[in-house]
Amino acid sequence: MTIAALGTDESKLFGAEVHRIFTKEDSILKKVCRFRNITGAKSYQFPKIAAFEAQQRTLGTNIATNNPASTPVTVTLQEYSAGVYVDKLLDGQVSWHMREEMAGLVAGAMKRKLDQIIIDAYVAYTGSYTNSYTVPSSGDLTFLAFQEAAKALDTTGVPDNDRFSIIHAKGFHSVMGETRASSSDFVSGKSTETGKKPNLYGFDICKMGNNGSLSGLPINGSDVRTNYFVHKMAMGLIMGSDFSVEVNYIPEKASYLVAGLFTAGAGLVDETGVVEVFSDET
Repeated sequence: MTIAALGTDESKLFGAEVHRIFTKEDSILKKVCRFRNITGAKSYQFPKIAAFEAQQRTLGTNIATNNPASTPVTVTLQEYSAGVYVDKLLDGQVSWHMREEMAGLVAGAMKRKLDQIIIDAYVAYTGSYTNSYTVPSSGDLTFLAFQEAAKALDTTGVPDNDRFSIIHAKGFHSVMGETRASSSDFVSGKSTETGKKPNLYGFDICKMGNNGSLSGLPINGSDVRTNYFVHKMAMGLIMGSDFSVEVNYIPEKASYLVAGLFTAGAGLVDETGVVEVFSDET
């Protein structure tokens, strides 16, 4: 069977448009991870190194050395794709706007999948997180939840920088209904005008919707949502092949297959950098 490719210029144009859209929007959660590009490899080991202390030294003596325990966390690449067919009858009729529309669909599907890969890695932790907090009185997210998460990380000794809150959109708007989170008497910015809030109480906010047909942030049968307040070094993310697009003609379908491809993997490196926050969306 032969597969006839689209014209080189058209294919490159489409691929460039997918890359532009993905670069512009990007994954919501890629920034919350320590990232490694491992082109040519299948897996990568993130080191989890135990803390150690500096020692007092007397002049002229040998430097006291430490041998901190190191536990490797292996993350393996998986292959992913997003595809859509365009009927040949549309060939020659597809305008620039249609190509842009299709590029947006492919880029959006890959972006949502990468976000879900990261969320699933938090969910997949088989132990019990050291730090967790449940919003009292069966309520949705509150300003107090941000405070409690920050207090838990502070107590554990997690650095102040590179902290993120991965929260559902419903919880975000619940928090924004509180004066301490939105009033100019307490915070700067124009969040009540824009509906956007980049950070709160030391956490950069990553607001997640239902993530399309994917599961998104976990929610149980009682409408209790799991949100994650995390430090960047807690999660490891690897990619082998960056996002790319191919456009090929499939004769038996009389259609063009537009396919987005990438390889990625994520794994929890240090659970002490994560706080589970449970909120009730009833």
